Amino acid sequence: MKAEKKILVVDDEAAIRKFLRLSLEKEGFQVFEAGTAADAVRDLVSSRAEFMILDLGLPDQEGFEVIKKVREWVKERYKQLDPEMGIE
Repeated sequence: MKAEKKILVVDDEAAIRKFLRLSLEKEGFQVFEAGTAADAVRDLVSSRAEFMILDLGLPDQEGFEVIKKVREWVKERYKQLDPEMGIE
């Protein structure tokens, strides 16, 4: 059996998350949901999602800030795995 791809849907509107979840599950994705920027960062790490659909206008923080936090987290993880590996 083929493993499902994991995707995180981040939007403060529950109806949009539900629509995307149903559509993506129909296409074979395992879907995780978050309604805030804080939940998005935490859930992306805990779910180990491979993809993220991100609303840029979240109530607690702009989506661009979420992207920055995720990039910083990824850089730190790569440094821990291989200090010689440079990632920009």
